[in-house]
Amino acid sequence: MSVRSSTPATRLVAGVLCLLGAVLGPRTVSAVTIDFSLAGSGNLGVGTYTNGPVTADAFYESNGIFISTGVTLVVQNAADLHGFGVCSPQESGCASGGIQSELDNLGPSELVRLTLAPGWRWVDVSISALTTVILPDRGQLLFANGDALPGDLSFTTLLTGFSALNGTEQTLAVSGDAANAPFLYLIPGPLITTNNDDFLVWKVTVEQGQAVPEPAIALLLGVALAALSVLARNRARRK
Repeated sequence: MSVRSSTPATRLVAGVLCLLGAVLGPRTVSAVTIDFSLAGSGNLGVGTYTNGPVTADAFYESNGIFISTGVTLVVQNAADLHGFGVCSPQESGCASGGIQSELDNLGPSELVRLTLAPGWRWVDVSISALTTVILPDRGQLLFANGDALPGDLSFTTLLTGFSALNGTEQTLAVSGDAANAPFLYLIPGPLITTNNDDFLVWKVTVEQGQAVPEPAIALLLGVALAALSVLARNRARRK
């Protein structure tokens, strides 16, 4: 009788443990790469672009504050020139290529903010059009868990810097806390610089994991522990 009474509990424990293994083991992940060089051609006439879970917004600096009034995104797609640049109100001829069509700090500093939808995480960001004339072009990738633009960038954290010394086109890994942050920011230079820095924001790769809510895991553990308790009592009775 004791052996028979323990059989359902044994099966329950085995089933729960198998389910926990599936939950806590490797999860299916779907990666998506969004290529901004395919967003259109030339000056888009707007400062915002959304593709799937990612939104890109253009800003420029005015009196120490980054604002989006009158700023537009510019698309380039040619040899070594791929992705989004920014056209701020003070610039002219932004659709004709060159520095004014890129993300630059010739005059006011420009910025591209990337926003990620909930349930996704960043994998990497690719940039292009980094060149060396007198000094190598430079830029920075920053992140934040909350956005405070329009404003300055005091709320952000620097993830990494980059320069043309490492190539015209580069892919920057987004890891650690930055991978799960909803906001990334790309700027030329450091902000305080006398160099004419410029580049394009080319691509971004993001991924979505099939996460199981923690309460569900806790419930499964509770069921497994209860079943183990039943097994222990049955074994004690047999003794």
